[in-house]
This record gives sequence, structure tokens and C-alpha cells, in this order.
Amino acid sequence: MNDHTSRPNAGQDATGPVQRSTEPELLREAPRVHPLATPESSGRHRSAREGLRDWLSIVQSAMTIAALLCAGLWFAFQGPYRPRLEVHNLIAHRRIPNEKQLIVVNVTVKNVGIVRAQIPCVAVLIDQVLPIEEAGPIVSPPSKCPHLEFSLEPGEADRVNFEYVLTGNIRTVKVTSIIPRNDRLEYRTIDLYDLT
Repeated sequence: MNDHTSRPNAGQDATGPVQRSTEPELLREAPRVHPLATPESSGRHRSAREGLRDWLSIVQSAMTIAALLCAGLWFAFQGPYRPRLEVHNLIAHRRIPNEKQLIVVNVTVKNVGIVRAQIPCVAVLIDQVLPIEEAGPIVSPPSKCPHLEFSLEPGEADRVNFEYVLTGNIRTVKVTSIIPRNDRLEYRTIDLYDLT
């Protein structure tokens, strides 16, 4: 008795025939590459990116240098290497016989800059304010400052004391301390003081 049951051949399985690819084996294993993505074009893209990155780096460096120069110029124009002083007046008075008054002015000078400050001298000007009928200078600074030259290191302070005897019915005075500067300017501190 002949067995006519068909058996799967080498190219078939139980569900039906297997479709064999007509593509060669080497082509199936090789990766598919887009036609535009050739090694030459990839190299050109990479070179363009690197060139752009280099250009941006140069621009960034130039902007950084320009910013530093601007900051340096601003810092220089602010005059940080010039002496900077803070001047304060501490005033007190006492009545003395013969209707006179002793007024004491302590001028405190502090170097708040970052360089040494040379103080050529300190002078005091006193003006009468009240009564207004006799208003005007009482004590004028000398034409030449007394020899009080001294120097202050950064953060250092010193005090110069002045004493004057005032006569008359003076109720209010204006006290001005003056420190000349080398650039023909001067530091001035003005205070109003009541003698009553």
C-alpha cells in the first residue's frame, strides 16, 4: 500500500512554503546606507560643525576680552587709586569768665581708600550764624595751613584738635573743616553748632 501523505520538503514548513529571498546573502547582511550619507558628505558636515564651533569660540573670547577692557576702564575712571577721605567734626564748648566761650573742634580724618593718603594740613573756619545781625566769619583759616602734614594708611584714622575763644553774644556757629588736595580741590565738612 502506497503512502501518499505528502511530507514537507526542505523548502517548506507545516504552514506552507517558505519564501526564499532572491537577494544575495551579502546584501542582506550589509547595512543600508542612505545615498546622501557618504563618508565624504559626513566629513564635510563634521568639518562645517567644527568650523562653526571654532568661530563661536573666537567670538566668545573676543566678547570676554572686550568686557574685561570695559570693566578696567570703568574701574580706572572711578579713581580707586586716588586717596579717599572721610572727615568728621566733633564740637564742644564751655563758657569761661568775661562772657567768653571756649569752643573745641576735633577733626577726625579717616582714609577709606586703598592707597596711602598724604594730608598736607587741616584748617577750620568758624562763621557766626545767630544772631543774624552780626553774622559773618569769626575764625578764618590762615593763608597758609599750619605745618600739620601727616599720612594715613588705608583704614587708618587720625584726629586734629583746635581750640578757639569766642567773645560776644554768639548763639549758633557754622564750623567748616578744610583739607586741601593735590588736585586744587579740597575736602570740606560743615556742621552747625549751638552755643546755648
